[in-house]
Amino acid sequence: MTLSDTMRQLTQQLLADTDERRASVDDIRAHTAQELAGHRADRQAMAQQQSQMLAEHVSGLQRNLADLRRQTAAFMQELDTAHQAMTEQQRQDLEQHADGLRHEVAMFVRDLATSHQAMAQQQQQSLAEHAGDLRHRVASLRRDLSAAQRAGAAAQRQGLDSYTHELRRTVAGLGDETVEFLKALDAAHQTMSADLQKDLRGHVAALRHEVAMFVQELDDAHQTLAREQRQQLHAGQTQLASAVATLRHQFQAELGEVRSDQGQARRVWTSAARLMGQRRSRQAAASPMPETPVEMPLPPSVAQPAAPPAEEGPHDDLTAIRGIGPAMMQRLNHAGIHTFAQLASSNPDELRRMLGDVSRLARVEEWIAQAAAQPGQI
Repeated sequence: MTLSDTMRQLTQQLLADTDERRASVDDIRAHTAQELAGHRADRQAMAQQQSQMLAEHVSGLQRNLADLRRQTAAFMQELDTAHQAMTEQQRQDLEQHADGLRHEVAMFVRDLATSHQAMAQQQQQSLAEHAGDLRHRVASLRRDLSAAQRAGAAAQRQGLDSYTHELRRTVAGLGDETVEFLKALDAAHQTMSADLQKDLRGHVAALRHEVAMFVQELDDAHQTLAREQRQQLHAGQTQLASAVATLRHQFQAELGEVRSDQGQARRVWTSAARLMGQRRSRQAAASPMPETPVEMPLPPSVAQPAAPPAEEGPHDDLTAIRGIGPAMMQRLNHAGIHTFAQLASSNPDELRRMLGDVSRLARVEEWIAQAAAQPGQI
């Protein structure tokens, strides 16, 4: 074997190794792209799920807030109804109390008028009796006067004058007593009226005080209830804000994790790209020959080994399995695997051995599982 033949053979072997490495790099790129696509799809699914969970939680919070508002409105309506009913009841009680007070005042005035009439009748009866006694005395005096006239004019005139003087004194005394009695009766009536007005003022003042106390108590109860409602609403708003803040914090934490995963994936991809670039640089430095050398015709004694003949029979598109690219499908075909059934019945260790170094990053177990799940496979 001459030196040129050896050089040609070495060149061809180097080109085959280069093609194999390129195929390996293409498989790595395809596998990395599929992994990134899967990671991107998982990330999008996770983000969609998180958005859906956040939307459901926000919707639940909005429903709870709407329920709280409806309950608050119903409670305020019930409170207003109860307040109106209580006010109406208090008004009816006050009207009943005022009616009772008016009835008592009317009864008192009627009793006072009755007693006044009875006293006036008694005074009139007493005056009538007194007048009758006076008439009786006058009649007796007239009789005595007639007798005295018959007995003697002089003695009769003297007795009549003395009797007339006494009668006048008696009538004057009776008139003074009547005046004093009328004055006393008027004073008693005025005193009774003053006492009645005083009692009425006292009753009215007490009634006004009770009404003012009731209005104050009702106002205090309404303010207390309004303050409790404001506190409950403030507590509900605080809980709602806390829940939203917690959910936002969780979402930001999960978003940070997703971004961290993205950064890690970018670093891995950058590292892989840098390693591939370094490998290409080393390959370029190690092989000074051009990338597409001009092939020289080989002598018949040194013939290039022929590619293994393609097997007859059905062939499946193995690139339908995630992680298998065109170069990897070619390697599987060279290893005698052309269909999903052959891949599904393969042993993972034996398959790794047939693929060589490129199988270190390959997930042959997933390939076998996907091949078994293809349509038409049992």
